[in-house]
Amino acid sequence: MTFNNNEFFLLFSNCFLVKGPVQSTICDVYLNRYKIIPNLLYDILMELKNSPVNLILKQNEEEKEGILLYISRLLEDEWGHISPNKELFPPIEERWEHPFLLTNAILDYDKESTYNILSAIEKIDKFKVEALQIRLFDSVPFSFIEALYSQVSKTSIEYVALLIPYSDGCEEFINSLHSKFSRIQKVTFHSSPLEKIVEVKNAITYFSTHVFILTPVKDKTCCGVINPEYFNSNIHFYMETLKFNNCLNKKIGVDVTGYIRNCPSSETTFGSIDDTDIYDVVCNNHFTKFWHIKKEEIETCSVCEFRMICPDCRVYIENPSDIFSKPQKCSYDPYTATWN
Repeated sequence: MTFNNNEFFLLFSNCFLVKGPVQSTICDVYLNRYKIIPNLLYDILMELKNSPVNLILKQNEEEKEGILLYISRLLEDEWGHISPNKELFPPIEERWEHPFLLTNAILDYDKESTYNILSAIEKIDKFKVEALQIRLFDSVPFSFIEALYSQVSKTSIEYVALLIPYSDGCEEFINSLHSKFSRIQKVTFHSSPLEKIVEVKNAITYFSTHVFILTPVKDKTCCGVINPEYFNSNIHFYMETLKFNNCLNKKIGVDVTGYIRNCPSSETTFGSIDDTDIYDVVCNNHFTKFWHIKKEEIETCSVCEFRMICPDCRVYIENPSDIFSKPQKCSYDPYTATWN
């Protein structure tokens, strides 16, 4: 592979470099993918932003073959391109904005719950929430589940996920609901006798993903798990993580007792969903203070190469008295690049 003297190798503008102590990542926010790279390549790619390829090769004669191999692979996998004019490819502006007060919500419900969950869905929908997760920890009558589907289908919420316990006949019943309702995109059956993932066509032309897991999910402590399965490299998530806490920002949670919290697992409550104005809660500085905790402020996360694509948890943390403490349920050590 040869280059003209004025040719640059440039990552596509939708690919961002994130450096860690021993390795780095390239995050593609358009294709929602990431690639782990050595820190040496990170340094070379940073130099290639401003210098032609031939100049970098001349300055790094001993690593020349390795640099050429990496460039070849990045070109082959469409992470970057060759151009004689880098000014034609400006970076994407690092900005996150949202016009509404809330973007997502979690509603928890168990056999002891008495709050009006149907009314809660209606109240949350008034804030133009984009995503809603409903977690049912105990078995409920099928008629209750149908009422949830019916209520959700009246909303403008774009993404709805349902977590329910597995029971005899529940799969068939849920499938029948999808012939009438189209709003719920994902159903997770916990406490299932087997693990599987299936796609079910809904009332229009979309598909709902049904995930069956063996693990029982009995309460709110299921929150806060950190592992690569939950990594997200889309542009909305990446840009929000730059400026805000990507878990709690613009989120509202309702616990099994009906009390409003930042997350159902959070310690502080802000009144009952049945008789509290959500607007008053969202305008409360004590409620929104967690929204602005960025990864660069969090212990260990601040140096991790996965920090921009990893969800955060400010509830289950190693030191409960320090809101900037590392997530308790994260077993990754960026200083050794190992998961324990």
